[in-house]
Amino acid sequence: KEKKKKSPLALFLSQFKDILIVILAASTILSFVVGQLTEAVAIIVIMLLNAVMGFVQEYRTERTLESLKGLTAPVARVYRDGALKRINASAIVAGDVCELKAGDRVPADCTLLSGASVRTDESMLSGESETVEKKRGDVLFMGTSVMTGHAAVRVTATGMRTEMGKISEMIDESEEKPTPLQFRLKALGGFIAVTCVLCGAAVMLLGVLRGESFLSMMLTGISLAVAAIPEGLPAVVTVVLALSVNRILSRGAIIRRLHAVETLGCASVICTEKKGTVTENKMTVTDIFTLDGCYLLSGGGDSPTGELILNGAKTPPDKAVSAALTAAVVCSTAGVEKNSSGSLSCEGSPTEAALLVAAYKLKIYKNELLSRYEVIRENPFDSARKMMSVVAKSSEGSVVFVKGASDVVLERCVKVLKNGSETELEEKDALEIKRAIADLSDDAKRVIVVARGNERTGEEGLTFLALCGISDPPRHEVAPAVRRCRAAGIRPIMITGDHALTARAVAKSVGIARENEGVLTGTEIEAMSDAELEKRVRGVSVFARVSPGHKLRIVRALKKDGSIVAMTGDGVNDAPAIKEADIGVAMGISGSDVTKEASSVVILDDNFATIVSAVEEGRIIYKNIRRFIKFLLTSNLGEVLTVVLAMAMRMPVVFAPIQILLINLVTDGLPSVALGMEKGSSGVMSEPPRRANEGLFAGGMAAAVVLRGAVLGLCNLLCFSTVLRLTGVLEVARSATFLTLILAQMIHVFECKFEDGGFSVSEIFSNRLLVAASLSSIAVTVAVIYLPFLQKIFLTCAVTGTPLLVSLGCVALSVAIGLLGGKFPKRKGL
Repeated sequence: KEKKKKSPLALFLSQFKDILIVILAASTILSFVVGQLTEAVAIIVIMLLNAVMGFVQEYRTERTLESLKGLTAPVARVYRDGALKRINASAIVAGDVCELKAGDRVPADCTLLSGASVRTDESMLSGESETVEKKRGDVLFMGTSVMTGHAAVRVTATGMRTEMGKISEMIDESEEKPTPLQFRLKALGGFIAVTCVLCGAAVMLLGVLRGESFLSMMLTGISLAVAAIPEGLPAVVTVVLALSVNRILSRGAIIRRLHAVETLGCASVICTEKKGTVTENKMTVTDIFTLDGCYLLSGGGDSPTGELILNGAKTPPDKAVSAALTAAVVCSTAGVEKNSSGSLSCEGSPTEAALLVAAYKLKIYKNELLSRYEVIRENPFDSARKMMSVVAKSSEGSVVFVKGASDVVLERCVKVLKNGSETELEEKDALEIKRAIADLSDDAKRVIVVARGNERTGEEGLTFLALCGISDPPRHEVAPAVRRCRAAGIRPIMITGDHALTARAVAKSVGIARENEGVLTGTEIEAMSDAELEKRVRGVSVFARVSPGHKLRIVRALKKDGSIVAMTGDGVNDAPAIKEADIGVAMGISGSDVTKEASSVVILDDNFATIVSAVEEGRIIYKNIRRFIKFLLTSNLGEVLTVVLAMAMRMPVVFAPIQILLINLVTDGLPSVALGMEKGSSGVMSEPPRRANEGLFAGGMAAAVVLRGAVLGLCNLLCFSTVLRLTGVLEVARSATFLTLILAQMIHVFECKFEDGGFSVSEIFSNRLLVAASLSSIAVTVAVIYLPFLQKIFLTCAVTGTPLLVSLGCVALSVAIGLLGGKFPKRKGL
């Protein structure tokens, strides 16, 4: 059940909920009653324009977040028109037949038609942590997770008619909590709000005591408070975060939770899978080893043809090769068929598909084998067992076919198929097999052992048939991404269920493993205490033969050691480790529904380089947030100081209420959001990760805000007092100061843009939105000062001659002092 969305009208009206806005509106109506018609109408128009800008930003944010939810919506594999298709889970209807596998979220209430070793997690319904076994005819409930096995199911109820729908009020998904940054900004905004209200009250009181009109001073004080209070800081952060996730999306990653954008920039360790993330996940059987010979198999990963080569010559498959590929094909849930282009299309696990393709090349076809062998029982593969077996019945009797990890299956073998017959597994045979495993692993090949046995002994007492060496080349973009990681102070770690030698060879080829660096295996992790593991993880970059439980311990050990951990995963059992990590990263292609729901980030192409790009964007976005906060607070401080100091020095009120509100409109809206959309500098990935507990104002930003705001305020005051003394006309002094303030702030926005250095003329125009926003603000200011019909509304006059020179001189002085201040070294404060 979806949370009720705000209507556009409700969203627009929510822009007026602030108590100060209500008071200002009431005061404006009072001005209208006493005859100040023009100013009252202008203030109302400005308030409406502010509300429209706020509405547009929030509306865009909601639409962006909604579209991102759509991208991560669960899909279902459903039979339509006789073919298995992937559709949005919300489109299924009662009567549909769906396929489910381990890691899938059940899309509706269903009845189990057929399956093997199906167990579901119903804890969200029952509260029980134990998985529930499902047999034919049992009900699978919507929202529960398939933990093991695979199944065909018929949909019986959808949506609110399901068991989940009936109790939806109790489990209705809560709203996403504010991010830590938004919490900090809300607290900061509250402190500043109190300060600004007190300043506004002080201005009003000082003016009344000096004999100014009470209504006029009340409008001035309230307008100053409204303009100066950064009540929109958390909202602007949300807008910038939401708009920025589109940039991350363009680089291949979906941000599922906004807080991940903040945390990405802190990542100091990236733990990545090997299969499909570091490698291409384009599995191809290239080697087949039997005790009769070591064969090469030609042809690509989707080619229907290939040759078996022994000692440089083509050869037909011998009895061991045929038996091994027969076993591998029958003991498989994958499918392969030739498509219209002549290549092979695969459905299912890439490893299983590679074995089916190898068999296809040698004219061993699954449909023909299944007409001879009836699979009567299946023990599916999972990451704990690291093997799969089936019991198949044929005219010759029952047989058990097994395939899996080399060290797991080989230790269950007691016989070998050699020279066409089964013999006892001798020590020399075992040594020869282990040497072949080592050779293939050193060549970065994944090694699968294929064996067979009988129904009486099951998965024990097996006969070794063959080793299949499967090539999965590293992605070409991973090695440069690893180098970028290291330059950015981020430590890449590879965690895999593969053999230690294979893992090390792949990790070394892309730069994750250094020369002479060891590999830590799951067996070794089992023997360690948590304290010992915490020490070992500091010097290990490759973990092999690990289970999901090991991954969880590795993540916890890294976090205890002070690292900010990004953890990738795809299987249902990876969800705990992903949830435990500071940044959980799910694979968009191979990832299960359960893993995606536990994650903060989904990588659409399963590519390690995309993870690094997402981290880079996270760093850029955080810097941009700091930039616009610095601009917003500095500008507001300059405005407040200008008015308050003038009143304290017994000068006239520097700005009319309508001018204060116009300043707020043209400087606080578009320029600040535009500043939050900076593309970032090329050096962002040459800096170390920021600390997770680093304050928002670290690096001396608080001092910079105070000093730069003071400079802006004092230069405004200098302009006002000078022009007032030279001309004696309040309207001219206000107009010149109004011009000074806007111009100085629009130049200051570019100071914030280039706060990390790297200034160049061409870079000024790199953010077109910022240039357009700044020029628009300047154009509005010039129009208000020089167009006669606007002069009457905003109480301004044309600034020419000496007042204009004074104004521009004060702008130049403000900029010069700001640039001079930027040359001082930054403190590592706050």
